[in-house]
Amino acid sequence: MKHREYIVILIAMLLGCGEHPSKGIMRIVEVEEVVFTANDFISVNPAFTRMIETDSSNLLFAYNHVSKTFQFIDMETGNVEKEVPLRYEGPNSVQGITGATLTSLDSIWILLSRPPRLALLNFEGEIVSEKEITNTLRTFPISYLFVNSGTPLIQYKSTLFGAQPLLEGHHQLTKDDLNKYQLLYSFDFQKDETKWYDVFYPENYWDSGKKLSDFSWADAGNELYIAPTYDHEIQIFDMNSGALKDRRQVKSSYINSFNYVNEMPSGMNEGIRNSIIYDKYGIFLYDKYREVFYRFFNPGYELLEELSFEEMARIDRSSPNTGVMVLDKELNILGEYLFGEYAIHSKSNMFVGEKGLYLSLNNENHADYDEDHFRYMVVRFEVE
Repeated sequence: MKHREYIVILIAMLLGCGEHPSKGIMRIVEVEEVVFTANDFISVNPAFTRMIETDSSNLLFAYNHVSKTFQFIDMETGNVEKEVPLRYEGPNSVQGITGATLTSLDSIWILLSRPPRLALLNFEGEIVSEKEITNTLRTFPISYLFVNSGTPLIQYKSTLFGAQPLLEGHHQLTKDDLNKYQLLYSFDFQKDETKWYDVFYPENYWDSGKKLSDFSWADAGNELYIAPTYDHEIQIFDMNSGALKDRRQVKSSYINSFNYVNEMPSGMNEGIRNSIIYDKYGIFLYDKYREVFYRFFNPGYELLEELSFEEMARIDRSSPNTGVMVLDKELNILGEYLFGEYAIHSKSNMFVGEKGLYLSLNNENHADYDEDHFRYMVVRFEVE
């Protein structure tokens, strides 16, 4: 690990083309670059990550898609301190796994498909318990359930909350159908009980055309904050009452043109191209140490030449343009920053620690992309 002066990091590494605050005045009061070797064959931007801070060391919990294991990696040495094996046959099979969340230091909850179900995995890779997720009260079926960096499973007391962000049969649905697709469910593992909640995309979600569906969320206290990818509004859900508490318009000054998909794209290339050239929001995080939210966003990026599907997929996976909104606990905008082109990887692999917000510097399209090292920039904002 190494420390650098604030002004050098700010100009040379983080913002590249400079900072662009639109509301409020912010300053970065601490910046640290964290670099450690990937001592195993693993993506340096894993799909699922969480940092575990201890008195002796910081560990990165990550999914290794090569070895098909969960690993606990020392963030100084890069050594794998603990590995959880995943089995794809037999009584502990995780065949059809669609994501995982580390909810405590001895509990890994995973989602499995066909049928959709939650399973509790111990550190020996054994399935301790399993619960099918059903919803018999609704006309519309459960769509594809998954866990990723934007929608982790969230534990509140003895209840796990999970997300259903995608609309099944997008092109066949009508505007009236939007209030039939519930966006979240829960599983109380003490009562062995599942519930679905009347939380939907906003009624005006398709007023201007059929936007795609997806969202990120975060929890603070007893509340869940649901932040759509293709809408400015954030919904606040009370986990105690199981009902919506409030809605707030939280618009970035950089997000002005969403992708409307009123007709099927002509092919895969058109679909991924539109994902790149239009604006969208990204991961939503809560910082319990500083009591602020971070809402990431990706302004559209103009493609000046014809690219292959693989080239566009890499751009879509590691966006050229990324910014972040910093919000207070009432979701008031404190400020915004637009990072330099290809400065960070914003699709996954970001998290909050006691020192600040950890951002991966390994954007796959940047000239200094390093697949042999994990590289993070730790930033902390203050409002003057």
